[in-house]
Amino acid sequence: MSKTPAPPQVLDMCAAPGSKTFQLLEMLHQGSSHGQAPQGIVVANDADGQRCNLLTHQTKRMCSPCLMITNHSGEMFPRMLDPAAGPADANADAAAGEEAAGEEEGVGDGEGEEGAAAAGAGGGRRRRAKPARLLFDRILADVPCSGDGTMRKSPDIWNRWGVAAGNGLHMMQLKIALQGARLLKVGGRMVYSTCTFNPIEDEAVVADLLVRCGGALRLVDVDAQLPQLKRMPGLKTWKVRDRFQWYESWDDAAVVGNKLSPTMFPSPEKAALPLERCMRFLPHHNDTGGFFVAVIEKVAPIDALPDPDHSFRLRPMSGIAKVEEGAEAGAAAELRAAAAAAAEYALRGSAGGRRVAPIVIGGRVKHGRAQPSHFQNR
Repeated sequence: MSKTPAPPQVLDMCAAPGSKTFQLLEMLHQGSSHGQAPQGIVVANDADGQRCNLLTHQTKRMCSPCLMITNHSGEMFPRMLDPAAGPADANADAAAGEEAAGEEEGVGDGEGEEGAAAAGAGGGRRRRAKPARLLFDRILADVPCSGDGTMRKSPDIWNRWGVAAGNGLHMMQLKIALQGARLLKVGGRMVYSTCTFNPIEDEAVVADLLVRCGGALRLVDVDAQLPQLKRMPGLKTWKVRDRFQWYESWDDAAVVGNKLSPTMFPSPEKAALPLERCMRFLPHHNDTGGFFVAVIEKVAPIDALPDPDHSFRLRPMSGIAKVEEGAEAGAAAELRAAAAAAAEYALRGSAGGRRVAPIVIGGRVKHGRAQPSHFQNR
């Protein structure tokens, strides 16, 4: 905030209960004279309507006219228009988007030269200049997490914590970070933070974000700031676990992994990133709670930044069959036994004999009667 251009535009994507938003407002009002409001704005957003009520209660003590509270899902926070800024003042990201939209709304090829001439002479519809998109100088993304860093004040987390919590939140955290990158100005900074030590929620999100942006974002080295605050560097390698086992890479978990995604795993491309610039604050280092912080700066426009693709969840059955060849062979033997029992049943019926209904799934035929698998040893 100390290097934010004036007037600063700040977004807190996951603001409730409001303590961090209150500090942002205090920084915004620093240097302003008594009775004079600063020119910047802090947009405090939260996805929960009840927590937004708590956020309002916490921040109204500041009595600041520079606060706006919104209730949106962080990963789908809208790109607002800035009527105070003209199209010429737009950020490069917004300018590229407006140019693409203008090409779609322009004179069609079917109108030819006559349509172009009519538009030039004032006979056609004139396209109104759109205001620029509101992009932010600073963004705080303190995303929802599994919260194992707060075990000192909430010891009940020991009984509730499991790997499923972090794995289930990973994709939402990544989408919030991606939306923050879209809403950030070139030259602006975003702080991604959690109160967990799980690398699936920390370094995995930051690494995948940097890879997807293709050099438009960089990790900022802030070791020189607050040197007395003890910290540990970020991880460059980690393992991923589901309910059953650990996995080294996505290749190992692609077929049999339970509710995992490739964005969770390290890779050689991610290992080349300076993830050591991420910061891990352990509770016993500074007598605080535990948390993770990464400072990210936008250095170039982002042309297109789609959300993660979920097509990997459509696993082909052939891949599962390769892993479970033994199970497939056993199932085929049971199906053959069931087919033989059905054939015998049909022959007895055509000969007028006593019908014996076969068991279709599993088992074998013994003494003219089909037996399921759990009766074979009796």
